[in-house]
Amino acid sequence: MSKQFLRLLALAASVVATTQTHAQTVSLSTIQQYAPTIYLNAYDNNHPTSVENFFSQSNLVDSNGNVITTAVTPASLAANTTSTNYLVPSNGVYPTPSNDFESGDAAVASSTANMGQVNSPVYVKVLDFGTYIDIKYFLFYTWNGFQPFQVGVITNFKTEPYNLDWAGFALHYGDWEHVTVRISEDQSSLIGVFYSQHSGNQWVTDPPLDGTHPIVYSGWDSHANYPTAGIQVNDVILNSPGLPPVSWVKVVDNTANTGTFTVYHKPTNFYSNGISWTPWQNTSQLVLLDNNATAAQWLSFNGHWGPALTSTIYDPPSLPSGATTELDVLAKGANFIGALSSYTNENGPLGPETQNWYISTEPQE
Repeated sequence: MSKQFLRLLALAASVVATTQTHAQTVSLSTIQQYAPTIYLNAYDNNHPTSVENFFSQSNLVDSNGNVITTAVTPASLAANTTSTNYLVPSNGVYPTPSNDFESGDAAVASSTANMGQVNSPVYVKVLDFGTYIDIKYFLFYTWNGFQPFQVGVITNFKTEPYNLDWAGFALHYGDWEHVTVRISEDQSSLIGVFYSQHSGNQWVTDPPLDGTHPIVYSGWDSHANYPTAGIQVNDVILNSPGLPPVSWVKVVDNTANTGTFTVYHKPTNFYSNGISWTPWQNTSQLVLLDNNATAAQWLSFNGHWGPALTSTIYDPPSLPSGATTELDVLAKGANFIGALSSYTNENGPLGPETQNWYISTEPQE
């Protein structure tokens, strides 16, 4: 074994040891101080929840779809960590346009007019890199819902934008998101925030704050995280002038509650100003992962938290001027030639511990 290799091993061990040794130097009060304030979209049917609630409605199956257990627990996941195992909804029911059901923890009225609140847990891991500290706040949802789009519809010679979520795109069971708050080594100041967005993140050095708490806007159905409310365009499927009555089609993350929405199902308890999630108001919502024996069991699961899905493309929600039919024709034609496979083929997520950023610094994208 070469001396260079031994030096590299020693360096790696030193980094790991430093991370583990310093993780518990951050108190619960500091974790509470920097925990985010999260705003969910008013039209989102898929709220956050606890992993325990998710386990209670899931079966664990093997690569052939054979049921390993209907009693999913942290211990059963730790005992069946094969990467080809995965979780499925135990009732076998998946969202469709006619059954766009609500999931996760129910929202209740808050003290702010026309705003709800959820009291779901947030899972927390601390990493100390010697010159700064990362506090990772993991957010979990039962479902990543239908893909949001914004569509320009021509009505009376004028193009109007419509916000919709379209069944058959982006749906998957189990949805892990995270917000990483970076603070100074002495824990006195905020350095910046990583907002998870699909397979990447956004690094912001001057995030909006609610007191000491970074503000996070969660995308409708996708739960990608942003520092501002608005329409975040991910892709343009059709450019203007398009094919009338459809002027343009954009794949978006929608973190705003304003504009014209057309949906399959509006939440039963609808709050027009959205839903707040403030885990720092009650420390029982902050679940610490370091030195947590129960969490260590489910974190060790190497399989997927949902099945691989190839979705059927359904009709979009109702739009004026015949745009619904036009969109349906365009989508099914594009899907036939394979142009939409990246939007219709989804896999359930892997757990936090399988991600390289779980124990290492995140890139500043």
